[in-house]
Amino acid sequence: MNQHELQTTGSYNAEAVSNALAMWATARTNGELTRSADLQRDKVQIVKAFFDVMPLHPAQVSPVDVREWANNLTNKVDGKPLSPASRYKAVSRLSSFYKWLADEGGMKDLPNPAAAARPKAPKPYATEASKSLSDGDVQALLDTVKTEVDTLVHGKPDLTAKRDYAMLMLHLAKGIRRDGIASLMFADVHINGMVRLTFRNKGGALVTKDIADQGVKAALLDYIESCKSQGRTFTKDSPMFVAHRYGSMSNRMINSRSFANNLKRYARAAGIGDIHVHMLRHTFARIAGEELGSMTDVQSELNHSSSNTTRVYLARVGVEKDKSSEAVMSRFKKRP
Repeated sequence: MNQHELQTTGSYNAEAVSNALAMWATARTNGELTRSADLQRDKVQIVKAFFDVMPLHPAQVSPVDVREWANNLTNKVDGKPLSPASRYKAVSRLSSFYKWLADEGGMKDLPNPAAAARPKAPKPYATEASKSLSDGDVQALLDTVKTEVDTLVHGKPDLTAKRDYAMLMLHLAKGIRRDGIASLMFADVHINGMVRLTFRNKGGALVTKDIADQGVKAALLDYIESCKSQGRTFTKDSPMFVAHRYGSMSNRMINSRSFANNLKRYARAAGIGDIHVHMLRHTFARIAGEELGSMTDVQSELNHSSSNTTRVYLARVGVEKDKSSEAVMSRFKKRP
């Protein structure tokens, strides 16, 4: 009998399903990611929600059951129906669980009702999170956060605002994913004439990037010095960005969701409306595409393995900028 104790036939067993979900989420999540525990929890919650509504043995579930569940999914916050993209994601998680049961969970001949009931896939990045901010929106957002940075709280610098401003500058300057920034350790950040960051990308590989912009450097130094002034000691094993609550000093790495929630608050104050952290990456891609004029250069900046992925980030790439003619032609005697 398998560790999760599910049989190909039998009655619903909530404990066995929960055990199987935990094993599936662990097996299908990159454990090197800082947010791997959060990702595993989210995956389990989505699929568990199905079996809470449809308390059936996995072998007894039909495509009709899956379709009925998906059509009735609502947002936990406002109770509104989930978007097509969110429903597709939820059913895809359920389908992944069934595929794991068949491939690794000892239920080789188990049909996959979720695969049969999965709705039509949304267009790539056709979600609110995929939109890029306008230049005016970015400026309004920066101004709003900077206002909080410059405002004292009980006579002391607002460390949360300074932290968020530094993180926002990193997001905009390099388009790094939120997990890459939130998981930075002090030893990963080298500040001399420019900023050099070392972090893990989505696939878990180490990436090093230089940032020459002096505004990013100034924001990081301001945050570090302000923390030190309030008693924080940085070591090579210290997280760069930590939680600051009620004026207390913590050495606990920030949860990337905390920055995401604060970003929404800043955006509302700036009159932008609801935004998502990933929109900052799309904003970087848009501006980089306009400035560099090269799909290949933007692909390299975003660490995409495929240009097809980069292409969906960009509505268009402008005229390719001339980066080589002067260097090439300098080797030859010019004709009049």
